[in-house]
Amino acid sequence: MDTLNTAPTSHGGLIFPLDMFRPTVLAAVIAELLVGKVRNILDATLEIARHPTSPLALARIRGSVVGDDAAEFWRTNPDIALAASQVVPRQCFVYYARAGEQRREGFLVAQRGQAIAADATEKAAEQQELLARSESVAKGLRYVEDARGVVVFVPAELADTEVLRHYVVPVVENALPDGLPRALLGKLQGKAIDFAVKVEFFSEVFLANQPLNRPKFDEKAAEVDLGGTRVKALEVHAPRLGAGTLLRLGGKNVFVSRKLDQALPAELLLPALQG
Repeated sequence: MDTLNTAPTSHGGLIFPLDMFRPTVLAAVIAELLVGKVRNILDATLEIARHPTSPLALARIRGSVVGDDAAEFWRTNPDIALAASQVVPRQCFVYYARAGEQRREGFLVAQRGQAIAADATEKAAEQQELLARSESVAKGLRYVEDARGVVVFVPAELADTEVLRHYVVPVVENALPDGLPRALLGKLQGKAIDFAVKVEFFSEVFLANQPLNRPKFDEKAAEVDLGGTRVKALEVHAPRLGAGTLLRLGGKNVFVSRKLDQALPAELLLPALQG
């Protein structure tokens, strides 16, 4: 049999060090992410195979959610790697390869929810996309001033750390992030800039160095008053962004980069939780 002809022309997967971890946790994180992206994952399975000699494992997704072009699936869904890297002990590595006239190859290295390396071609495209996204986000900011400084509601995702980190400023000095009026600079001198952003999945934030889940949130969260409305709140950690508070109301979540003992502007946060 000609093994070359039986090899898949399009393939990809998630490679990670085979340290101690629970495959069910990895499967749960990936499933939660896929549920929010596609209509039907009922036939999806996660297959994990160990390398025969090296301490590495390969995870691949099978099913209609992937389709016939596994390389394209893994290329266009890098957030799976970012989410998975939050539950594996060390870095994880996503690769994709497609043969033929539309040949395409690439990789992404992720750690603790962040991309730390990628294909050169892919990296250049990511930088262009990041610039465009940052410019788009800057046009849609809403903010509230208070005694501490300002809280900016950013129309982005918590995983967009390269965008959000510009709105974490412990002490304002000589400049403001894009999207904030230059006239605020004088008033904000020596004060702080914080951000708020909607959160889709509990696992996007950490509690005690572990991805948060619904049972743990329900167990640990406190009920607080936010502008006359009772909401649940829990201090958590956002990877690469720092400590903050996760607020929940009626199935909606918002992360704000302030702790519970700091002012939480209801006029900015409640519309995000109710909208």
